[in-house]
Amino acid sequence: DQLEAAASGIFNREACPIFCISSVTGEGLPLLRNFLRCLPSRLQDSGLFRPPSSPAEFHIDSIYVVPGVGLVVGGVVRAGRIRPGQQLLLGPDKV
Repeated sequence: DQLEAAASGIFNREACPIFCISSVTGEGLPLLRNFLRCLPSRLQDSGLFRPPSSPAEFHIDSIYVVPGVGLVVGGVVRAGRIRPGQQLLLGPDKV
């Protein structure tokens, strides 16, 4: 399969796939999604992330004030899963 060959080629530094995608019609998105599903997880390799079974940890890297909504934060989920309506603690952690 060409998608799997391209995905493995990235890690062997043999390929750099280019996808043509329309932001208007969405044409090309299914192919990109399938390609991303072929990529192996870097969860263990990078050392930056812990498994989804770990307690939730979200690193905030941007803060916005959205009129009519309020404070909105953006960032990266480094561990665990965050579900809608879930309460989280904010602040530095000694762990």
